[in-house]
Amino acid sequence: MSRREHIRIEDILPIYYEPYREDAREPEWDILFEQIEPGVKEDARLYELLFDMNQKINLLVEHLTRKDGLKIPTARHINISGGGMSFVTSDTFKEGDRLIVKLFLPTYPRLLKLKCEVVRVMRKDDENYRIALKYVDIDERTRDSLIKYIFARQREHLRRKKEDHKKRSNSPAH
Repeated sequence: MSRREHIRIEDILPIYYEPYREDAREPEWDILFEQIEPGVKEDARLYELLFDMNQKINLLVEHLTRKDGLKIPTARHINISGGGMSFVTSDTFKEGDRLIVKLFLPTYPRLLKLKCEVVRVMRKDDENYRIALKYVDIDERTRDSLIKYIFARQREHLRRKKEDHKKRSNSPAH
C-alpha cells in the first residue's frame, strides 16, 4: 500500500480543462489575463469572475472560428492536493492523456495553469467518470500556493467543526 505524499481536501472550485497540445498557441486573452496581478486589497472574487468571463470569451472565439464547437468542460467538486487532483466528468480520457487545467484559488487570486497527466479513470455511472490527475512540470511557487490553500481550507473546516461542537454542547438537551 502506498502513502500519499500530499494532503488532500474535497472542495468546490471553478476549473477549466482542455487537452494539452505541445504545438498549441496560447490565446492572446489568456496571455493578457495571466498578466493581471491583484493588488493587496483587491477581492479574489473579482478574479474568479474575470476567469469565468475569459473562458466565455474563449468559447465565443472557438465558436466563431469553428475550431472546437461549443463544448467547454467544467468541474466544480474536486479532490485536490499538492500533487494532483480528481474530479467527475462526462468526457472520456485514458491513462496517460495530458490536460491543461486552469483554476483560481480564492486565497491566491491568479490564474493557475497546471499541466496534468491522467493517472486513473474510474467509471462513476453510465455517463460520468472520475479522473485522477497528477501535476507534470509544476513549479514550486505554484505547488506552494496549492498547499497553502489546502491548509487554509483545513483550518477553516476544523474551526467550523469546533464551533458547531461548541454550539451543540451549549444548547439545552432535547
